[in-house]
Amino acid sequence: MDKPEITDALLLDLAGERSFERGEDYYHRGAVEELSIRGGHVTADVQGGEAYVVQLVYNQDGLQGSCDCPASDGVYFCKHCVAAAMVLRDQLCEPETPDKPVRPIALIETFLRQQNKEQLISDLLDLIDSNRQLRHEWLIRAENRLGGMDKATVRKRITAAIPHNQFCYSFSEVRAYFANVEHSLELLAESIDYLPPTDQIELLEYALERIVNTQDSVDDSGGFRYESINLIRQLYLDAFEALDWSDGEKADHLIKLMINDDYNLYGDIPEDYIKVVSPRCIEVFHEKVQSRWDQLPPLETEDWDVIREYKALQRVLEHEASAHNDTATLIWLNQKVARHFRDFLQLAEWSIELEQFDEARSFIEKAAKQKYADDADIHEVKQKLLLKTGKVSDALEAQWQQFQAIPSFANYQSLITIAGQAQSKKDWKAISVDWLKQQLPGKSVFGKQHLSGTLMSIYLADSDTDEAWQLSRNYEFDVSYLKKLATMLAQDVQRASTLYVQMAGHYVNQTNNNSYRQAIALLQEMAELSRSSEHQSNMAKELDRMREEFRFKRNFIKWLNEAFPLQETVQ
Repeated sequence: MDKPEITDALLLDLAGERSFERGEDYYHRGAVEELSIRGGHVTADVQGGEAYVVQLVYNQDGLQGSCDCPASDGVYFCKHCVAAAMVLRDQLCEPETPDKPVRPIALIETFLRQQNKEQLISDLLDLIDSNRQLRHEWLIRAENRLGGMDKATVRKRITAAIPHNQFCYSFSEVRAYFANVEHSLELLAESIDYLPPTDQIELLEYALERIVNTQDSVDDSGGFRYESINLIRQLYLDAFEALDWSDGEKADHLIKLMINDDYNLYGDIPEDYIKVVSPRCIEVFHEKVQSRWDQLPPLETEDWDVIREYKALQRVLEHEASAHNDTATLIWLNQKVARHFRDFLQLAEWSIELEQFDEARSFIEKAAKQKYADDADIHEVKQKLLLKTGKVSDALEAQWQQFQAIPSFANYQSLITIAGQAQSKKDWKAISVDWLKQQLPGKSVFGKQHLSGTLMSIYLADSDTDEAWQLSRNYEFDVSYLKKLATMLAQDVQRASTLYVQMAGHYVNQTNNNSYRQAIALLQEMAELSRSSEHQSNMAKELDRMREEFRFKRNFIKWLNEAFPLQETVQ
């Protein structure tokens, strides 16, 4: 897959208009003093008020950037990132021409070519000796070219390549840390490849273990470690393919990896290994998985050290069963590990699918006895059983009871659906609405919000705008309800305007810039309801009222006046 082109539009989208313009100015002023490219990782020194270091990642997924300046804080694509990206674009896409100004790196190259070999070696050694990471990288290069490394030496280099106790927490620090790790591993790959496959396997497993252990001191919530993990995983697949083990030995090793791999370091097993082992090895793998599963007793613990084996083996066997639509096997597998109410409900649903209704009832009963069992979920599966067995009237009665217990719009919809299936003569909408109205007066504030919300949803679903409007005058509602009602009442300018003003006031009272903009957007929609002079006059009066009421909310007033200039509201 090709990398996306670095266009002005892309940079504008990443940085925003102001940062893009300032970054473009930095670029034209030659503020990017140094830029180095290592694979998809780019580092640049940009001279602003002071020198800042920019880190860019440019690959098939796009362009990302951060900087150690205050504006970026190691996260945001700032003006320095824009300038560095423009220089990167020049280097990647545009040939040098005599008319272009000489770039700093080109000037340095010219100077270096004029120096004698001994002086360059001396200067380079001083530079290497002053930087731990450079020293480590050049040592690997030297050992690769001067005879390679043995297993013990490679292990030492891996230890140095993935250092612990670095205590990196900022975005830029962590990204730089794993960029160095990846670069060192790329250099080590040549040395690893010269070793016997069994040694390669051991060393690569050690490298993955070290990456996992970095999490004690490196906050990689951004996922920068995965590039290094993917590199090691590919090396591991190559080494695994070269092993001279028997099919049984390879199958045993894959099962061991699968059971103990809590972080998916080795990929999907066996799927990712199908191309590097024989078909017979995969057959043996499945036979051994099945044999181990058969020997396991029913799961009776919450200890993850025990559970992990069950889960790993179960995943492989379930994948096979699902591929063949073998629901009976899914039931058989899951009975061994079912411990929570959702496990038993899943078993019940599969049993209903196979029309094993007695077994389904038994699983539902077990689900109901489990700790933290959810009555609503259990009710839903019970309903499926009743409907599947043709007991539609029982299902209708149970759904009415459920609606009374949990008067949600979803339960109302299920009630109406089942009533249709039962060909009930009752007007269940009227029954439900009357019941909700009877319950409203005695409820708490929260209870009223819940019941009135269900009632409003019923009215809106049936486009009963008169009832919905009246309800909106008596109870508080979330903006989403009011917005839908206002849209439905668009032809009734007066009532729709009242709702828009109510929604706008709600947002302004949240007192944050995003809410201010939402309020203004609603007022702009309100202005579009009608071009009549009466509406425009009422609109002007409402805007003046809001200017007075919210006069101390300066940003809101500023943006309100930009959207609705004062002279346009004078009648």
